[in-house]
Amino acid sequence: MRTQIVPMSLLLLVISANSFAVSRVYSGKAISTHVVRDRCQFIKTGAPLVADLSEAPIVVYINEDDNSVEFTIHGSTHPDSVLYRFVPGDLFSARLITHLTWDENNGYYSYDYQVISMQESKIPIKRFTVRLAFEPLESNTPEGWGLYKTLGFHTWYGAIMPGDSASGLGFISSSPPTILDGELTGETRAIGGGTDSEGIQALSDFIEKHDRVPCLVIAPAARPEKMEAPLWVNQLRMNLGKLVSSGYLSHDISRQIDAILSDLFYALRESANTAFDRWNPLVNAALDSLSAYRTVIEPEAYSYITENLKYMQRHNDIVWFGKYPKIPK
Repeated sequence: MRTQIVPMSLLLLVISANSFAVSRVYSGKAISTHVVRDRCQFIKTGAPLVADLSEAPIVVYINEDDNSVEFTIHGSTHPDSVLYRFVPGDLFSARLITHLTWDENNGYYSYDYQVISMQESKIPIKRFTVRLAFEPLESNTPEGWGLYKTLGFHTWYGAIMPGDSASGLGFISSSPPTILDGELTGETRAIGGGTDSEGIQALSDFIEKHDRVPCLVIAPAARPEKMEAPLWVNQLRMNLGKLVSSGYLSHDISRQIDAILSDLFYALRESANTAFDRWNPLVNAALDSLSAYRTVIEPEAYSYITENLKYMQRHNDIVWFGKYPKIPK
């Protein structure tokens, strides 16, 4: 039987993320118009030029009717001068939610992802990628989706229409949670193009900025062979900023949680606390202090912090303490 890391009532609240979640919305970069950058002038389709063609010979038309972007040379709309016309892959807004559960009987975690495409998204979300550098026990793929794995990447592919969501993507792993880079990619459509070579670099730079949306993901870490206890706790402190940037907790609460972890960090540096019967109560005390934040911060943040501390307790045979100088009184 699995032990839920957060109360079921709270999980139900998170599942209703369209209304209640406060985690960050990941969106593509807005395309500024009526500006000149790198010899390109960006204008809305039908609008007048904003610069002389000798200064900015590449004209980029933003078509709000079909969400397309058209790169042209010298402002001509003649087919021979069209460099490329396409729909960028980042024209969406999405929430990413991680449901993390610990299976006590089998000794593994389930990392279940829910990707929600906001109603204002202009294109379907087609891919979700996690940069996982090892092969977990299992990779879960929902019906109607596929999974493509390469060295360092797990990519699920399917379709999430604006206003819809997908669940059931994820991992089964005995490894503790960490924070990894991920990507969401929308449906990029090529509408037309020509053969002009001028402006290829500008086009390439634009596509690189607008073909996907980077995000942060709670995912399994590579399973450690040893855990140096103070450094293990300090890594949690260092990653609080990532949890803040993802909207999982506020700056103020981050500072409060950092104070709890900081006390634990310095206690674990004391040579008198290196035996299990000395450091285990210290970890329990930190967990008790953190329990006050269970319903205050997002479940992803709470699970990430507390499960890493519990991982030390479950695997105390690989915990060690290194050699630290005595802390001045």
